[in-house]
This record gives sequence, structure tokens and C-alpha cells, in this order.
Amino acid sequence: MIPRVCTVCQAEHELSVSAMRYLNHEPYVCSAECLLDQIKMCGQHNGKRKLRYVPYKEENHSKTGEFWSDHFQQFFASGYEEDVARVLECNRIIWKYEKFMFFIGTTIIVPDFYLPEYDLFVEVKGLWRGNAKGKFSTFKYRYPKVKMILVPYTLRVSVQRYLRGINA
Repeated sequence: MIPRVCTVCQAEHELSVSAMRYLNHEPYVCSAECLLDQIKMCGQHNGKRKLRYVPYKEENHSKTGEFWSDHFQQFFASGYEEDVARVLECNRIIWKYEKFMFFIGTTIIVPDFYLPEYDLFVEVKGLWRGNAKGKFSTFKYRYPKVKMILVPYTLRVSVQRYLRGINA
């Protein structure tokens, strides 16, 4: 077991080695509630972006996972992304899905959500495959002023529990 401290509530959690596969060296949040608090800690935004982002306009860009959401009437890459969108919606946080892209050498990163009220990106991440951790680290290095929160797969159960509590 590996200890990690939540950056929001400061609670220490013991994570298994297998759970660590889903985490990067980003700040760790332990629950959906702490995730929402972390978003709110970024502060309300005045509506004008300080940075210019390149729009992502590929027509079928959100069909990578072929997960159709009847609720939102659009494709997501996974059901987990839809769950995060529902948490944001339930908290009246406006989001745009796969709206902007960032160039990383010969490839691009398209963050899952952009929250215009906070000028903040949210990346929902399952298992890190291939060079994904390296790409994400390069992104943080090349775009240090771009605010991004990583939502690891380890929060999936907490996100689902949160949604069940709201729908109860």
C-alpha cells in the first residue's frame, strides 16, 4: 500500500500498487466532493480567457469510445466521462466537451472538458496506456499557465456514489 494525501481535505489514504497505475504525479483528490471543491478553489473566472486556445473541430472527435449518452445527446469516450459530466451538470458547472486542442510535438492533446466559468480544463483518465503519462507531463511543461485537473479512474466509485446520492 502506498500513502497519498488528498490535496483538498488533507486526509491520508492507502492506495494499492494497482490503483497507482491510474494516477500521475498530479495533486490527488480522494472523492467527487473533493474534486468539486478543487474546481471551485480555482476561482470564478471573469469570462475573458487570458490565453488563446485552438478550437478542436474534427466532426467525429468524440466517437473514440463510441459511448452514446441519451441524457446529453452526444458521444463520450467512456461512461466515466458521462458520469463526470453529470456531476458537473448537477452542480450547475457549465462545461464544453473536447472543445480545444494543444500541440505536443507531432501529436495533440484534447482535454475532455473545458469549464469556461473557471477557465479550467478537466481530463478524465482511465488506465494510462503507452506514452500517455509522458504526453501529459510534456503538456504540463509546455503549457504551464493552462489550468487542468486530472480525474483518475480511482475516483469512479466515488463519482457514481455521488450521483446515486443526488438521484435518490
